Amino acid sequence: MAAIGAALLIAAVGVQAADTAQDSLVQDLKVKSAALLDAHQYTELLAYLAEQKKTQEPQYQSLIAYYEVMATSLYLDYLEQQEDWKNYYEQINTLNPHIIRAARDFAAAAPDSELTVYVQYFAWKALLREEDEAEAGAFEKLVELLVRQVERSADVGLLKTIADTVNRDAGMERFNRIYDEYARFLQAKKATAQSVEYLAAIAAEYYRENFDETALAIYRHYVSLVYAAYPRQEAVKKILAIADLFRHTGFVRGRAPEFAEELYAGLHKAVGTAAFDAAAVVKRAFNVEMIGDYAQAVGLYEHFLQAFPADAAAAEVVSRLGVIAVYQTRQPDIGAGYFDRVIQQHAASGYVAFALYQRGLLAQWQDDAATARQCYAKLAEAKTVYAAEAQKRLEELNTGAPLAAAVKDFFEHLFKPQREDNPLELTLRVDPMKGMTGQAVDISATAQDFSAGTVQPSFQFDWYGDAGEKSPDGGASWQTQYAAPGIKIIGVCVRAEDTATIACAAPCMYEVRLSGETSVRAGEPLRLSAEIYPEAFETQAYRWAWRISGPETVIEQGPEITLRLSSPGAYAGEAVIYDADRMVGRRAFTVTVGAP
Repeated sequence: MAAIGAALLIAAVGVQAADTAQDSLVQDLKVKSAALLDAHQYTELLAYLAEQKKTQEPQYQSLIAYYEVMATSLYLDYLEQQEDWKNYYEQINTLNPHIIRAARDFAAAAPDSELTVYVQYFAWKALLREEDEAEAGAFEKLVELLVRQVERSADVGLLKTIADTVNRDAGMERFNRIYDEYARFLQAKKATAQSVEYLAAIAAEYYRENFDETALAIYRHYVSLVYAAYPRQEAVKKILAIADLFRHTGFVRGRAPEFAEELYAGLHKAVGTAAFDAAAVVKRAFNVEMIGDYAQAVGLYEHFLQAFPADAAAAEVVSRLGVIAVYQTRQPDIGAGYFDRVIQQHAASGYVAFALYQRGLLAQWQDDAATARQCYAKLAEAKTVYAAEAQKRLEELNTGAPLAAAVKDFFEHLFKPQREDNPLELTLRVDPMKGMTGQAVDISATAQDFSAGTVQPSFQFDWYGDAGEKSPDGGASWQTQYAAPGIKIIGVCVRAEDTATIACAAPCMYEVRLSGETSVRAGEPLRLSAEIYPEAFETQAYRWAWRISGPETVIEQGPEITLRLSSPGAYAGEAVIYDADRMVGRRAFTVTVGAP
């Protein structure tokens, strides 16, 4: 509690010092009080203040009275914190009423002073400490004084200081009450954009400090005001920027994806589809897919394809629709249709090999040997990352052998009708859902049998699909990595006695690919470009940074660069892609510069 007092002390001293031109008494109070508070010498501080109250002139009495109220309140907090119950209960019946009387007298003498807000806080704290019925009324008085003072001084720092302190004392409900009232005040006065942005700045500070619940509470108030403060198009941009902070990108697990969807839904209600460009639609769709609302994700992805059929993200979107249909909603015929669309309409994309293999598996599972053989043959001929698996499947078809047991068992569990009363709940988590080849991927499953009560059965976990470089070994969690890019299918079937259920996930791994000449003569143009493969809608907004070091050092920005190196020799290069300040992927390379 001393930290809270120190913050209030500094604020109060700053206010009073401005009125007294750094008067020596103000400085003495500041230094002496800070030292005694740090040493938890509260009774000594109260004695010092009592002496000052007797000897100092009237113009200093309000400041001395403030310190006295503050020190008294902090003394009780300290006794409670130290569990010194003997002294606490001996003092509380005398000191709490003293705090309340002093606050009332202070407010009567200096109703417009900022110090009145702080003193009212201590009065409310005294009533809270005693669980007095008057506490609620005192808190409302505190909120009233606080909002009035912020209106008068335009000091939102005071708002944040008091709200933070109240949050620590009484929790988020009271914290929200302060910002509720302040938002109502801003709405009533038709606040300027600058005033509204103060709230965004406070929320952003909490976000940076990882106090997400607090940031969300304030952002909600900000969003309620932003439409009135800005033209519609600018308001939409600001709300979408906040959604970007919390949504699930795949590369980064969303800090509050449900809140991001709340913002998207609010935008749609307020503005309609005009609020969403191609990037916003697919961001929202992927976010709700990660939340697990597959019906809404499908609707949004389909809307994206209708509204932006030529967008670069179309192949990725159709592929994700195929994944959802097969591995989440378990509709293999619909999934096959989506994979056919990738093969036919996006043959040059980085997703076509995945679509061919998935289409071949579904056809083989459904005894459509001709379609399966056609898909596998294309993969084997093109020497894709699926070539080896495709060749195995072709051998099965050519020899009449059954589908590999691991694949057959996976599909049998996947497409088997599920019991409506299945007591098993299975959660599969893959992190990241979008990553780079060679990056560690954490995979875990959590099961619960709701029919078993508190004593859970022993669960058996059977893993299927793309295990990557490491085997899951039958446990509930494991870590792997993938050498090849593309969408990976991971499935887990959990069994308990005679009951089973299955869950699937489809992470995607990417790699940085370079193109251009890496061997030139000195003075000749060196042209290089980089891209993420397979194409990902997220990377359209990412930042590329290049560094080439050797006889010379060159730093460039952008996905494509052109430069001239005048010194012959060998150079080490690196292309790095960033999401804001966080590195997403990198690719090292070498450049050879010959003599002119």
